[in-house]
Amino acid sequence: MAGFKGGIGKTTTAVHLACYFSQLGQTLLVDGDPNRSATGWSKRGAFPFKVVDLMQAALHSPRYEHIVIDTAARPDENELQALADGCNLLVLPTSPDALAVDALLQTVDLLQELESDRYRILLTMVHPKPVKMAEQAREALAGVPLFDTEIRRLIAYEKAALMGVPVYEVKDRMAKIAWGDYEQVGKEMMSCVIPPICLKSWLRIVKNLRHLKQQPKLRRKVSQYPNLILLRKLKLKKLLLNHLQRKNSQNQRSHPKNQTRNEEDQLQANAAILIGLAELTTSAKRMTLTLRMN
Repeated sequence: MAGFKGGIGKTTTAVHLACYFSQLGQTLLVDGDPNRSATGWSKRGAFPFKVVDLMQAALHSPRYEHIVIDTAARPDENELQALADGCNLLVLPTSPDALAVDALLQTVDLLQELESDRYRILLTMVHPKPVKMAEQAREALAGVPLFDTEIRRLIAYEKAALMGVPVYEVKDRMAKIAWGDYEQVGKEMMSCVIPPICLKSWLRIVKNLRHLKQQPKLRRKVSQYPNLILLRKLKLKKLLLNHLQRKNSQNQRSHPKNQTRNEEDQLQANAAILIGLAELTTSAKRMTLTLRMN
């Protein structure tokens, strides 16, 4: 999360996207904001993920599949370049008012100078209709990558911050709607990037595709990965499993006494397949694919 202006829902976005990713795997929220808003939020209650500051991130991050970073406002050019190069997707929250959009465009200009395309803008604190600020903001940001989902301006988020919990745990009639907005944002993120999940987790998911009917929890997890959904719809899972088994058999014959080497080779083979999956279209409407397997 990055932005040139404060008060745009950056920490709220970081917290709730971390909640979403925590449903998919072990998630870490790195609080890099000098105000330590996310840390204070977590200390007032409880989160389904761990929160650490920037100095602790190096120690904890290797153990987590998903990492969300809440950065300081107004990053300079060097900081922005480090962020753009060091993440799968840079989320730029902004409220739709003119001052916030102007500040956001400064960030976008810097990213374009750095030739970065791994970013997307999220409109937050959107007023309900008939207020048209969000529509006007979209017009001003035409040609810039934008999330389809907008985060509505709801009092439920303020209640959640006060209680120290995610918004879905707040007793508010709009809490479910508020959480649904961030769920949609999370799904959009998953559809445009291969998430930073470790190879062993991918291998576990792929090897258990045949058992989805017997494992509802695994089925829910796999449903978040559009590439794997497409793979199942095209009935290629048997081909994928056979390929893994063939690679494993070949490695066992080549290295019968070296199990560690065998496991590494199997993971490398799986990584090559995942790269092929990443090249598939993430929309089930397009059925054309190119998957090369040796």
